[in-house]
Amino acid sequence: MVTLLGPEEDTVVHEFAALCLVSLASDFSSKVAIYEQDGLEPLIRCLGSHDPDVQKNSIETIASMLQVSEHIVFFFITSIHFIHLNLTQCFITFLLICQTSFSTSQYNTAYTLPQGGSKD
Repeated sequence: MVTLLGPEEDTVVHEFAALCLVSLASDFSSKVAIYEQDGLEPLIRCLGSHDPDVQKNSIETIASMLQVSEHIVFFFITSIHFIHLNLTQCFITFLLICQTSFSTSQYNTAYTLPQGGSKD
């Protein structure tokens, strides 16, 4: 079921796969199976879906999973920290690109020809 939450699958598939996981996550052994199949990562990714049903089903499954133990809570927090680091890294890269672009365009517009002269 976890594999159906992959990015290559359709939104409808995500919706119903997450709904099935909501039901499965009520049982302790199923929670362990979802965790062992690295199910939290795709569920967290589904929180960013544009479909509100996918988001709802994902958050319900995550909430049910978090009722198990502090080990899974630690994994969830670690995953969020990893996502935060990736977003921070993307933002820094964006700022560096903007700075480079600004510096280059500032240099190009600052160039002026000598009075009465030409570039040649």
